Amino acid sequence: ELPGAIRGIRRHVSFQNSDLSPLTPPTLASADIAVIFWQFSEERWFDHPFIYSMFLSVLSLMITFRMNMAYERFWEGRTSISLMSAKWGDAILQAVVFDDHYTIPAQSREASEARLAFKFRVVHLVTLLHALAVLRLRDEHEPLDCCYEIGKESQIKRRQNGRLYLPVVGGVVPEEIELHKVQQDKVFVVMFWLTQELIGRFKVGGLLCPPPILSRMFQELSNGMLGYNGAFKIVDTTVPFPFHQMTRMMLLMLLVSAPIV
Repeated sequence: ELPGAIRGIRRHVSFQNSDLSPLTPPTLASADIAVIFWQFSEERWFDHPFIYSMFLSVLSLMITFRMNMAYERFWEGRTSISLMSAKWGDAILQAVVFDDHYTIPAQSREASEARLAFKFRVVHLVTLLHALAVLRLRDEHEPLDCCYEIGKESQIKRRQNGRLYLPVVGGVVPEEIELHKVQQDKVFVVMFWLTQELIGRFKVGGLLCPPPILSRMFQELSNGMLGYNGAFKIVDTTVPFPFHQMTRMMLLMLLVSAPIV
């Protein structure tokens, strides 16, 4: 394994998910234009740099504004994902604890098994919900293919072929795969299943806590969905096209004009 310092250097010069890859070809082309121009031409195209300085000032302001926009979008998305994960974790923790302390004591083996089955089911659904939400935000085309069962980590790498693989308690069962094949929004489908599971448990005598306490669990689930939708808003809404197009055109003008100024 490489030392930490060398790994850090490799990360900074990596072309994967970096702006170095798209910027390198036009930068080299601009350098070639500069070499050719200064090698074969002695004519000065600009006697006074004022006009070009104004152009560079406007371009600098646009690039600074875009960088601030990107930074704000990044932190807003990261905050929304943290809210989503924390609230769904709180909700499922409350569901398990409430069912332990606010349930009619089990009088039979079947009742005890039903309580364990409920705990396993809700934990399975919330891990599936979280995995599908993260993979949907990454725009994975087949998110269910990126879910693996906890306990089988040795059979798969977390990152493979540019895809992120996330654990799900119990794995993805065939019935869920079949239902998801005909569903467009898989995250909302799993949220629907999870809500049904909680209400069904309440109807058979579980989760018998006072209504204000029980409603808090559903409120946390709703807050988690709010965080998910906040993050999805950033994924679904790109930078305004006129601003993006103008910035790209001005950068292209800079690459062509900088060598000859």
